[in-house]
Amino acid sequence: MADDGSLYDGFDEARCNAVRRLAAQADVLTPNVNELALLCGAEYTEDPAAVRQMGARLAEDHQVVAVTGYRQGTEIHTLVFAGGDCTDLAAPLRPGSFSGTGDLFVSVFTGGLLRGRAPAQAAKQAVDFLSHAIAVTHGTDPRDGVDFEKIMEDLL
Repeated sequence: MADDGSLYDGFDEARCNAVRRLAAQADVLTPNVNELALLCGAEYTEDPAAVRQMGARLAEDHQVVAVTGYRQGTEIHTLVFAGGDCTDLAAPLRPGSFSGTGDLFVSVFTGGLLRGRAPAQAAKQAVDFLSHAIAVTHGTDPRDGVDFEKIMEDLL
């Protein structure tokens, strides 16, 4: 729905409301920080306490909430809310912005859940894989996305 504090092209309030209604039916949600704020009806922020509070509030109605793209200093964080717990996973914040990283995170995370991993373990695998993929992609055109194919064996 959004990145860097702005809605994607084609998203307006009506579409955001439709996504909120659909998300209300989900067991697992994987919003980035922008989408978290939109789902909670709040202003975009990366304030650590506010992000945690919004994630915890959303987790009251869902089995698992994994909030991605939360920047703090030289790290980028993923907060995983499941079973009343919150796990904070950090990776180095690398230069650039790559298309498709959210989709890649969700793919690896969902694969981990389907293989029976606990949500925090599945998210850690996704965070580690994505961090490695971004590292091996450094120096390429970010519009091409991350070059994850080089490291697919990391998922085995």
